[in-house]
Amino acid sequence: MTSAIHNPFLESLKKALHREASQVGFLAIEDVDRVFALIPAASPVAWYWEDDTGCFHMTMDRPDVVQMAAVVNREPKPLYPAPLEASRFFGNAQNMTVNVPPGALAEFTEYFARNYPGPDTVIYNPYWHAPKIFRAAINAFASQEQGADDWSAEEKLTAEEAWQTLCETPDITSPEEYPDHALITFEQLRSYMERAAPVCVEKTGSETCPICLTAFKLGDVLRPRPNAPGPVHAACLESKPDIDRETGKIIVETLPTFLYGEPAPATAIRVVTS
Repeated sequence: MTSAIHNPFLESLKKALHREASQVGFLAIEDVDRVFALIPAASPVAWYWEDDTGCFHMTMDRPDVVQMAAVVNREPKPLYPAPLEASRFFGNAQNMTVNVPPGALAEFTEYFARNYPGPDTVIYNPYWHAPKIFRAAINAFASQEQGADDWSAEEKLTAEEAWQTLCETPDITSPEEYPDHALITFEQLRSYMERAAPVCVEKTGSETCPICLTAFKLGDVLRPRPNAPGPVHAACLESKPDIDRETGKIIVETLPTFLYGEPAPATAIRVVTS
């Protein structure tokens, strides 16, 4: 049993699954002749084989073993025989801006198997579908950030390009060739990509609270300051309010709080207590 999902990428994917559950059709697939799954960047090549019961097994050179109901050859074969092709999507774990820690696929697979099928979904085998969904999501997230190696910012995929990539994947879940088997819609892919940057990027450096000197993190509650550039933690401002230099009185903030990563209020109103 793994620990609860806490990685920002996994949290976002988990929430997206709950939000989109009524719109995504997970259909029964009983005859699978080719399987493509997300292989974490730290282990770009996986091996699969069939046991005596006809179940499909996959190992990623780690204790993680995912069972899938699919009929394949009994001899172990590489799931991703072309590491260079895999690196285009997953890059290098040390250089990748999307935070996908070791074991993320196994953790998500466990979560997915435990929570699906839902009231509006029909799943033949969650262990088969989970890596497919995981791969599609991370492909969308990674396309928003500068990837590893020579994948420069100029080569980031648009939603249309990422969708085409998924449609050209040579398996039976291409949303273009097999619409009844689609695991993700174009609208969902675009939504994932639009949300990718604020979800996956931890902003640090000069963006720190001037009171506690701690770098802002996604989800932090901030408040603008009427007498200084840049926001501060709302809690810090409550414990150490601004003082008007001329009168020595406390300046009352009238602007609402906002979450780090979202636009700050456009203007500030300066009010001095009597």
